[in-house]
Amino acid sequence: MNVLNTVVFDLGRFGIQFVASPRHADGLLITGPVTQNMVSALRQTYEAVPSPKLVIAVGACAISGGPYAGHPEQRNGADGVVPVDLYIPGLSAASHHDSGRISENVGTNRIDFLAAPFEVEG
Repeated sequence: MNVLNTVVFDLGRFGIQFVASPRHADGLLITGPVTQNMVSALRQTYEAVPSPKLVIAVGACAISGGPYAGHPEQRNGADGVVPVDLYIPGLSAASHHDSGRISENVGTNRIDFLAAPFEVEG
């Protein structure tokens, strides 16, 4: 997510800024699995964001637990802890698979992010 603030992507031109304090934020961007030991931290952060707030869950881990779904320490998605307003499905790109593809597209107007389907067995 940090790369989105660089001059290549420059989300600031669209009015999107990442801030360090939840008191200065308009919402939360959840990008990873929500484990049992992160539940209280996520709730406290959510409560610290002033209303109206927006919560975005990005990727299979944040939405449903991803490959960790069903694990005793996993909460199987952020929506079991805080209300989620927007879901962006997919899996994050593995660096050893997609670093070449990303570097090929740097400098162009369009970056293609790969989203792979995810299925939970059982």
